[in-house]
This record gives sequence, C-alpha cells and structure tokens, in this order.
Amino acid sequence: MTARFLLLAATLPLAGLAQLELTVYDASTNTETPIGSSFSVGPATTCNAFTSPEIRLRNIGQDTVQITTLEPQSGAIALSGAPLPPFPMAAGNLKGFYISFAPTTTGTFTSTLTVAGTDLNTSNSYNLSVALNGTSILAPTVTDSSGTSYCPGGNPIYVGRAQVGATVQATLTLANMTSSAVTATVAGKDFGPATPIVVAAGATESLQISFTPSIPNTESGTLTISGLVYNLAGEGFAAPLPQPSLQLSSNADQSSTQAQVSIPLSATANSTDSGTLTLTFQPAGNLPDDPNIDFPATGGTRTMNVQVSPGDTAVHFQAGDPNTATFQTGTTAGTITLTLNLIVSGLTATASRVIAPAPVSLDLSTAVPATDSILVTLAGFDNTHAASSVAFTFYNTAGKTIPPGEIQSNITSAFANYYKANPQAGGVFNLQATFPVTGDITQVGSVQIQFTNPAGVTSTASLPVQ
Repeated sequence: MTARFLLLAATLPLAGLAQLELTVYDASTNTETPIGSSFSVGPATTCNAFTSPEIRLRNIGQDTVQITTLEPQSGAIALSGAPLPPFPMAAGNLKGFYISFAPTTTGTFTSTLTVAGTDLNTSNSYNLSVALNGTSILAPTVTDSSGTSYCPGGNPIYVGRAQVGATVQATLTLANMTSSAVTATVAGKDFGPATPIVVAAGATESLQISFTPSIPNTESGTLTISGLVYNLAGEGFAAPLPQPSLQLSSNADQSSTQAQVSIPLSATANSTDSGTLTLTFQPAGNLPDDPNIDFPATGGTRTMNVQVSPGDTAVHFQAGDPNTATFQTGTTAGTITLTLNLIVSGLTATASRVIAPAPVSLDLSTAVPATDSILVTLAGFDNTHAASSVAFTFYNTAGKTIPPGEIQSNITSAFANYYKANPQAGGVFNLQATFPVTGDITQVGSVQIQFTNPAGVTSTASLPVQ
C-alpha cells in the first residue's frame, strides 16, 4: 500500500504551479483589488459610455500559461485594449485592458468576462468567469435646429461665425426625460447666456446659445447639464480693414535730420488689428550700414509696434506720439524703406526715400588763435564717407591773402581709415588742424575752407580768427 500510495502521489497534477488572477488597478493609489464573481460596468447613457479602470490579468503561478479565451470582444459590454488570444503569459506577467459599456438603448445589460488558459508545463486548464452588469440610464438630450444630437465630451456644438463685436445665436433643444430637474449652465469668455436654465423632469426647453467674439479666431466654451459637459465652438472674424498708406515728411530724403511717418487709413476702421512698422536701410555703393538710422522713441531700434482699434482713421504707434513716428535719417547715402505689416488683416504698405550723395556738410567751423598758432575746428558729416581734400586760405585783417595762399591737404586715406575704425559714427566727423604762425598773429584776420568729396565742393564763408 505504501508503494502504491507514493506512486499515485507522483502522478497527480502539480496544482498551483500556474494560476490566473483578475484585479482592478487604482492608479491614484497604485493598488490592485481582486475581482470577485461579479463586476459593475456602469451606469452609462446612450450618449455617454462607461469605461472601467484598468483591469489586470496576472499569472501568479510558476509556469507559462497559454491564454486561449479572453472575451467579450464585442457588444454593448466589451473589452477595450485587450490582446487577442491565443497568447502566452509567463509566470509573474500581467496583461492590462479595460471594460467599456456603450449602450444604444436604456435598460439593464449583462455579459460574462471569461478567461481560459492551459499550463504549458503540466497541461492543467484554468478558467475564470466574472459576471458583468451594466445599467443604461436616461439622460438629458441636446439637439440643434437641424435635428443633430450631441453627446457630452463629443463633437462641439457649433454656435456660428460672427464679426468681432457682433453676436450670433444657435437654438438648442434640451429634453429632460429623467425623473428630476436638471440645470444647464453655459461657460466661456464670449458665450452666453450667463444665467443658468432649469429644465423640469420630463420637460423640454429651448436654449439660445449666444456667441459674441472678441478676437478673430475660433473660440471654445462649454454647456454643462447636471455634470454632463458638452463642447461649444464659435468663430470670430475681423471686418476688412481699410487700406493703410505710409506718408513721410518732405525731409525724409535728407541726411542728418529727424523725419516723420504717419499711417492714415482709407476709411474708418471697424475692427482691431496690430502689427509692426519696420525700418530698413540699404547703403549706397559699398558703404557700411549706418546704426544711427532708427526710431528714437523705441530706444534706437528699427521696429515699432502699431495697433488699430474700431473707429480709428489711422494706424497708431505704441511708443511716443501715437499719431506720428519720428525716425533719424543718419549721415550715410542710401535708401531708407519703411514697411508696415498688420497681423490680423495681413495688410502691408511700404514707402522709400533715397538719400543721395551730397557735398560735405559742416555744422560747426571755428578758428581760434593761440600764442603762435591757429587752431581750426571743423565738425560735420560726409554721407559719401569719401572726402578727398580740404583747403585753407588765410587772410590778414585788411582782407589780403596771406602767403603762401591756399594750403591744400589730401585727406583721402585719413578719412577712409577714420570711418573704417568708427562705423558707429555713420558719416559724422570732427576735424582739427593746427597752423603755426610766424610774426604777428594778431594780423591774421580770417580763414576760408573748401571741402571736397565725390559729390562736390563745400566752401565756408570767411571765418574770423577770434
């Protein structure tokens, strides 16, 4: 008997080496709870399906199990994201999926979650069976004037398209077939009404959804009916903006000045817009850029922000004078271009002025006597950056030329090196020349200067030596 007993024990199936378990996973607490003989999958509505937390099928045994059945795969109650059998599950492994309940009518629904598998080592069979129960309940329904029904969280209810500041409305029908009153509330910056609407049990009410866009864009809102949230959408557009134009002051083609630009509209604006006015400079020939060409009101940048509001007859500047922007023309020959870009309307406008090469301009010229020399100071600008010579002629107090007459100096190299070393100066320079005097310095009465550059010759009046 003992030998037979031992032999019988050796041939018994090795139970417990491969077992299956179903649990519900709680992501908020990172815990799992075993599922018993039944599991609730609701409630849901015909418009709002139920989705369970993650369901986990786990192999808690020691052998691999070949899963041969995992269902239901279709119907009002079905598995979502579950792998299709057959598939193996190694010891300790798990498969996660969800159970969805999407009823098409009201009432009670049942199904069975069935799991079957075979231990690939012992050929033992394992079966799990869980009763699934779901209830489809009545819920308020929302339809538009075309008869289209909407679901919470589904496609948005399109209220309409309106010009910014104008109002468009959509009529919705709220049917409350439940046994208690429900409250409908609209939310969203530009959506209305602001006052909630109560729909009694078994009643049907009309709801006027309004949309008054404040921006030219697609906007979203919500309609909430006792916790069920329906999406709202509306589109705002800007009225066509009148054509802007750039008007430059008459001195905009002159070096070393402050010119003005204004931007009138061809008609009164009925919408809002914003954008930028940008200044660019193309130097003449091979001259360098002139950093002194800019908008002083923006701290020396070449871009200004602009805006348009309903009722405006011109584009306004957001820095300095709102009606007129001042820009510096610098001291370099070339072309200044101003470009307007409005963001919403996409409208643009440009205006250019050519600053032609000009003879040297002298802002300050002085001749000061010292003990035995005369110091001549010349301050000005050369927008060609290419002055070639300067000549000085001194006269005595009787107006006679003092020998040797005209004193000429070639300054081509000196000025070229100066502008190369000082690009921030544009065409501005400050020149000082010292002339030694032999004899009575008090007899030197005046000096006349001639500056030459590619654009011409600049002659000063007789400067008194004083």
